Amino acid sequence: FRRQHPLGRYIADFFCAQGNLVIELDGKGHQEHDQRLYDRIRDEALKNRDLTVLRFTNTQIAEDLEQTLETILHHLPKETLKEP
Repeated sequence: FRRQHPLGRYIADFFCAQGNLVIELDGKGHQEHDQRLYDRIRDEALKNRDLTVLRFTNTQIAEDLEQTLETILHHLPKETLKEP
């Protein structure tokens, strides 16, 4: 995973190239109407690049990190999870 990785005109919070996976961590500002609209447009642009975008709120991570990690693992290709 790479942190603050540029993807075209956007910067992903976290990016896994092997899994074509973008992970976004959303604070309270992402609940605002304008930000939600921007996030939808941004997510669609990334999906058009064959990337999967997962969004988690800061609350989800703080209160249920295990489930957050399970969700991420579920979206990674099995070959990505094998040890070298």
